[in-house]
Amino acid sequence: MLYYWLKYMMQFTLSVFYRKRKFIGFDNVPEKGAVIFACNHPNSFLDAMIIGAFIKRETHFLARSDVFNSPLKLWILSQFKMMPIYRLSEGKEDLGKNKETFEKCHAVFRKGGAVLMFSEGICVQEMRLRPLKKGTARIAMEYSKDGSPLTIIPTGLNYMKPTEAREDVVISMDTPFNAADYAAEYNENQAKAIQSFNKRLQTGLQNAVIDIRDKANEKSIAQLVEVVHNDTDGDLKEMIEKVSGLNPADNDVSLFENYKAALAKYKITDEIVAGKKLSGWLLLPALFVFGIAFWVYLIPVGAAFRLVKKKIKLVEFHDSVLIGATVIFTFLYWLAIFFTVGALVNYVFSLALVTIIVILASLAGVSYDVMKSVRLSNVFEKINEKEKRELREMRDQISNWSSVSNLVKPHQSHHPVG
Repeated sequence: MLYYWLKYMMQFTLSVFYRKRKFIGFDNVPEKGAVIFACNHPNSFLDAMIIGAFIKRETHFLARSDVFNSPLKLWILSQFKMMPIYRLSEGKEDLGKNKETFEKCHAVFRKGGAVLMFSEGICVQEMRLRPLKKGTARIAMEYSKDGSPLTIIPTGLNYMKPTEAREDVVISMDTPFNAADYAAEYNENQAKAIQSFNKRLQTGLQNAVIDIRDKANEKSIAQLVEVVHNDTDGDLKEMIEKVSGLNPADNDVSLFENYKAALAKYKITDEIVAGKKLSGWLLLPALFVFGIAFWVYLIPVGAAFRLVKKKIKLVEFHDSVLIGATVIFTFLYWLAIFFTVGALVNYVFSLALVTIIVILASLAGVSYDVMKSVRLSNVFEKINEKEKRELREMRDQISNWSSVSNLVKPHQSHHPVG
């Protein structure tokens, strides 16, 4: 029961935290039967939270063992159905404990359950698909070596701006395959079968993950991704195709760098340059709703922010802890309000009050979007016409950018406007 309460609370919180959540290929998820969601891993526990919250099936998760380092953490993570996975970097002496975790996964599969695995084996916050480890393949093929069916679904998480609230996330699931298809090869040659399995999984993930290979220019190329995302309403295929032709040795990314610098100079966003803005008529109701919601949520959300600021040093864990703490603190806060007001007045009034609070929370994110859009639109309008035109021209060049034409035509020199 607690798992489903947390699941619904997580859905609600993520719906407020993220402006748009785009789901691709979720019809590939079978209603029953053993499943592995084989996923990339850019954003720590938040990756598991998003998959677990929005997939209809009950899902178990593998998480790095060092986070299960206290009874409280062990209890909380177990409520999210997380199981520890032991890595060499966390101590060679504990690697043997993985056998127990693998057996727990197999027990889930035998009951027709689902497990989420992060097949890269490491969490790094970047738009890049990293080399796959052997763990997913080993767990899958040890289970399926007798021909037992096990559906593998390559799953990609793509955060447009992972460190910012009210941004977009695209979750994509590619065509599933059956681990049992590799059973004969695995029984004959395990190493070769693991390689074949990972090659198939890699292909699926390449269809589901924005993969910027040019690490040195990743932030600049991410500006291209943002433009395509805004132009196509999150067309993942288009975003992947745009960056797949980028070769660090052959491509000039100065256009992206200069546009990014120009946006930073004027403190505006690509959406504003593209002409995507929300109506100013919504500003007054947005201010009203957000103002009330701010004071209502000052205690639980403020506590979550303080926890992150005090305890979290790595950027990969920032959003995960913030959202997880917000879910728990808000849930306890709502319970406290319900029982306190119920005892002082009556529980009918208390239920109505909590319902109003929930509605305000759901509208807080949209209200924030309106205020931000109106503010940035006003900033953009104050820019002189020549510089606005130059910004739009730079954006048009990026929007129409082609990896093929970029390879055969030399770029003109671009400079930030102003």
